[in-house]
Amino acid sequence: MVEMNKENKVNKTKKLKERIESIDIFKGLSMFWIIGGHCCFFWVSYDAQWLYDILLIFFWTITGVGFIWLSGMNLAISVNSKQESSWSEKQIKSYTLKRIGILIIFSFLYNFMICITMADLNWQYLGAWFVLQTISASMLILIFLIKTNNIVKILISFIIIFGSHPLYSWLMSLGSTGTFLYYLFFFSYERFPFLPWTALAFIGYVVGDYFYKAKYNIGKYKSEKTLKRFIFYLIGVGAGFLFFGIISGLNFPNSGYWAEIAGHHVEILNRNPYWNFSSLPYFLLKGHWSFFFYSIGIDLLLLGILTYYSDYLKRSNKIFKGFSFTGKFSLSVFFYHHIGIPLFPAMFGVFLIWPIWISYAVAIIAFVWLLVKKFGAKGTVEWVLVVLTYNSKKKIQEKISKNNVID
Repeated sequence: MVEMNKENKVNKTKKLKERIESIDIFKGLSMFWIIGGHCCFFWVSYDAQWLYDILLIFFWTITGVGFIWLSGMNLAISVNSKQESSWSEKQIKSYTLKRIGILIIFSFLYNFMICITMADLNWQYLGAWFVLQTISASMLILIFLIKTNNIVKILISFIIIFGSHPLYSWLMSLGSTGTFLYYLFFFSYERFPFLPWTALAFIGYVVGDYFYKAKYNIGKYKSEKTLKRFIFYLIGVGAGFLFFGIISGLNFPNSGYWAEIAGHHVEILNRNPYWNFSSLPYFLLKGHWSFFFYSIGIDLLLLGILTYYSDYLKRSNKIFKGFSFTGKFSLSVFFYHHIGIPLFPAMFGVFLIWPIWISYAVAIIAFVWLLVKKFGAKGTVEWVLVVLTYNSKKKIQEKISKNNVID
């Protein structure tokens, strides 16, 4: 009996240390398409720019949306993992705040790098809401809401999604009076401003919290069928969100901000020689509330499918392993892929760009893999995060050697 208890304890510990593969794969897939989008934006010729807009409109769901959403999931998983390891709330906050502080520094370096790439050192854009700023600010708020009920977090996220654009319009109507709040929450509105994009991190946190408990059978979720049931919930809720987003956003804007955004996309899309667009429905317009439901629906469905395949059935292949590695070191891939972006400005057509950007993405991932395998992850962003947040050299080596650097 004693031996059985010891064995159960060992198995439980081993299970708790097991990474959730579907999240790594999803993050890697997201990063792969982010590289593709950036390459297309800078490398395609003028007459092929419609390809970038196609990628933008249909892959925002797993790139910008997915990246911010997954950051909330990662935070929830990290918090749950440390609570299971008997960390105090103070220790969890201290650890997480260190990582957030480092990420904020990296985010401003990233903004500076973007300004250099676009040859525009405008001070406003150095502090603009690009994706890393939004993730950092969202994590900063969520870490102080650990004890807040998940239903409350969802309600907050819905209020943000539905209320952000009316607030933006109201601030714009105030003229200079609303300028400060506009820059604080919305600049620049066409990118990933804190409002409404932080709502994705809130939703991601809730999904990650339930995911952790379902994956590792924690508390009241103890059941062999819990993970399978959770997968059905992911797919069911995802289908519901997707349906609601499409149905509620089927109309076409005819005036105001959304009509301008749709018109901008249509002007670029209609450069293609194959078809013509008259406008775009609301659910395909980045930032509209129906767009968020549509995007979250797709992400939940995709996560459910990946979880069933990789975490429930325990299936794998070389492609999934590649995406999983990319997901584990997504921040490094994200930063390093910008190095080659200025090399081929507007040089490739709509067909040639595909093998070019895919080869480039593989090369960047291979470079990060080399840093991890040959240099103990030195030179990666994740290595910096681990070194600066852990005081123990033994713990640092343990985290890096297991590729468990993002928790």
